[in-house]
Amino acid sequence: MFGNFFRKRPEMKTAKDVKRITFAERVIPGQEHIPKKERSTEFIEFGGGDFGSIAVGRVKFNDGTEKRVAIKFFHKDRVVSDAMAKQYREVMADFKSAGVRIPKMDMVKLPTGEWVQVSALFGSSGKGSKFKSNLQWSIYHAIEAGEAAVLNYFEQCVLIANAGYKPYVDAFFVNPKTKQVYVGDLDLFARFGKSSTNNIIRDLYSQQSLLLRVTTVNKLLEVFRKRANFGLRRHEKKIFGTLLNVVAKK
Repeated sequence: MFGNFFRKRPEMKTAKDVKRITFAERVIPGQEHIPKKERSTEFIEFGGGDFGSIAVGRVKFNDGTEKRVAIKFFHKDRVVSDAMAKQYREVMADFKSAGVRIPKMDMVKLPTGEWVQVSALFGSSGKGSKFKSNLQWSIYHAIEAGEAAVLNYFEQCVLIANAGYKPYVDAFFVNPKTKQVYVGDLDLFARFGKSSTNNIIRDLYSQQSLLLRVTTVNKLLEVFRKRANFGLRRHEKKIFGTLLNVVAKK
């Protein structure tokens, strides 16, 4: 159940070491004055979107240590079936194999039968967090963060394309401090699956007009040639189009 998320590493536990997963809750505003036993609680949300809400949670291990995690609960009209959970895990495996930068994560089936997505967005000690709660999502936030973030963003797009998927612009988030760009939202990748080569080429081409606001063709091309696999490199002319003529003239 926790296979991918708790894959054994020197600093990580395994699924056999997990005792339970809990969710951070708070009293619903306005009920603070009533007796504790009569109060209702709600999850502390970390964020959310069209497919679900992200809550703060904690994994407790048998040795007493804990790890803070982000837990995505899917909306009722976006419920994840066993088959869909498998699709999510396939995307995770594909991205890991392609070198895409994603938080350590897995799909977990709760005792209620509900599937949730668990992500290690927080520091392993549970005292500090890798990211602030106001994560900056999408290509537009990468542009606002500057050239370093844009080049990181484009690198992740190329790696996603290597894996056979279209790089959806809202699937990314930016760490404002380090300018590193991560893929944290797998919903569209899992729901729509791999894309045709033509769709991937068209998407990479269309995003360049936005990225060129803060960087140059030469730098995007350098990232592409460094990170694209052989199959994608064959389509360099289609992806960069007439921009290659600008590079050639310089």
